[in-house]
Amino acid sequence: MKVFSVFAKEEINDFFNDVIYVEEGFSLGATMFGALWFLYHRIWYHGLVLGVIYGLLFYLDNNSKISHAAFNAIIISLSLLVGFSARDWYERYLIAKGFKLKTLIFAKDLEEAQYRFISMSVDDKNKAVLD
Repeated sequence: MKVFSVFAKEEINDFFNDVIYVEEGFSLGATMFGALWFLYHRIWYHGLVLGVIYGLLFYLDNNSKISHAAFNAIIISLSLLVGFSARDWYERYLIAKGFKLKTLIFAKDLEEAQYRFISMSVDDKNKAVLD
């Protein structure tokens, strides 16, 4: 089972545009693609900073300012840090954009998490109408 944090705007008009599901845990995509992962998720500042750091490290390595072993150790450490932190940074970005954490959902995949959240939301609206 995976854990999904569900972020939504205050007023949900469209379950596919106003609700964002973030899978919790380690992000292999962020580890492998670094700055591109952040740019894909429109977290421009983090993507730019990470791109500059990687660029600086490659410059230092190519000009023999640091040893290749140190370069590899720094790149691997930085990539792992990004992989473990990327989804948390993405959640902070969503909160800054006006989204609110609505709930946590346990599901086997994104599709099931979407189904469960929509079902919960529809049930809550029906209960409010019946009360």
